[in-house]
Amino acid sequence: MRAHGQSLTSSPTDRVFVHALATVRRLPRTGSSRPPPSARLRLYGLYKQSMEGDVESILPRPTLPSVSPDPNNSKSNNVHRYASRDLRVREAEAEIEKWDAWHACAGMSRTEAKRRYISTLIETMKEYASGTQESRELVAELEFVWNQIKSQSGSSEDEDAESPTRRLERAGLGQTTSFGSLPPGQSTRREGESLSRLNSDPSRLRVLSPVSQGGSDDIVESEEVDPVTHAVIGPLPASRQATSDPDWRGRIESHLKHLSTEVAALREQLSANHLLSSSSFSPEETSRRRRIFYRISTWVKWLAWALVRQIMIDASLVFLFVIWARWKGYKDRRVEDWVRRRWKDVTTVLADMNRWLKGFVSSVRIPGVRNLS
Repeated sequence: MRAHGQSLTSSPTDRVFVHALATVRRLPRTGSSRPPPSARLRLYGLYKQSMEGDVESILPRPTLPSVSPDPNNSKSNNVHRYASRDLRVREAEAEIEKWDAWHACAGMSRTEAKRRYISTLIETMKEYASGTQESRELVAELEFVWNQIKSQSGSSEDEDAESPTRRLERAGLGQTTSFGSLPPGQSTRREGESLSRLNSDPSRLRVLSPVSQGGSDDIVESEEVDPVTHAVIGPLPASRQATSDPDWRGRIESHLKHLSTEVAALREQLSANHLLSSSSFSPEETSRRRRIFYRISTWVKWLAWALVRQIMIDASLVFLFVIWARWKGYKDRRVEDWVRRRWKDVTTVLADMNRWLKGFVSSVRIPGVRNLS
């Protein structure tokens, strides 16, 4: 298991793939809608292809079950048999859909399947899992890491494909004349003639090649190519050396991309070890605490509204009863006296709270603000 985990995180694509799987597990349940079956099957096929390879070499395509005739010809047995058959048919159809989704990725390498799984997962989560701020932050973090890895891999491939050294080897060096195969006198004479032509004709082709990546970053060597024989004459004197700004900028950009990728990978590892959170709780526990707090706050709001509503209903009933008693001409004023006593109690409590709040505010000292009297 340890060796498998190490091999799984050996490349940047594998690290982002593991990050994507962790993001799926960390998504909150609230605020997210379930993707359609087609999107889930697509992700399932890419996941199985990236983990196990082609499906044909692992298991055959499932088939629908058949119904054997009932020898007893009992009606109750037929009902149970067909009910179980429908259940088995639905299960078999689900397995066939999964097999077909996996088989749709046949011939795809595991690395390419992981790359497509990450891209498809990001698009799916953007559409169906962006209901809460936490889920949007998780999707944005995964997309940021994936863009860094994808841009780095794409730029490295482009640099390798468009390398000047490769173009020189492909175009000119294959047709270069070997000076060692000529006689000594003829080789010396040909070299002298070529050098004299270079000095007299300024329109000769000139090829610039970098000295080394690890050595001088700005000094390049200059070589002359004869357009007639396509032969590399030799390096010019050191006084003809020059700097190459595009190469310097390209190396700086490459280093910056590498640093940003390393920072993203470090951030991913710290998030996996719960070192970036403000508390020592894991993201799962943090999400659970948020759900508990949301439920408690919902219940408190409901209780407060129920209390206010009940007070308003009771006050309305008492008010209507007093008006009805006055209209009927009853001399009994016990209800009105009770209401007056309760109202006096309420005003007394409110006055006490007002005095307490004034005393508390006056005791708090705020720099630059005078105390309230």
